[in-house]
Amino acid sequence: MNVSKLTFIALAVIFFYIQYFIWLADDGYQSVSIEKQRLVTQGDGNKALSIRNEILKAEITSLREGDEAIEEIARSELGMIAPDETFFVVIK
Repeated sequence: MNVSKLTFIALAVIFFYIQYFIWLADDGYQSVSIEKQRLVTQGDGNKALSIRNEILKAEITSLREGDEAIEEIARSELGMIAPDETFFVVIK
């Protein structure tokens, strides 16, 4: 074998070795693209949780600042009525 054939073989081996690491290794292109997709999915989940947190913050503010929200919750969830009210049950 002459030097040019050995050089070609060495370069081919190095080329395929590098290609393996680019495409198939644990930190290669395939893994990076999977992690990018996970990041997008996590970002969507974070957006939904941020919206939920804003709704809860608004509800907390409403409960702290006004009696109407507390009264509404007491009426709807606990079935409470005010002392000067009469409660009627309508049976169909």
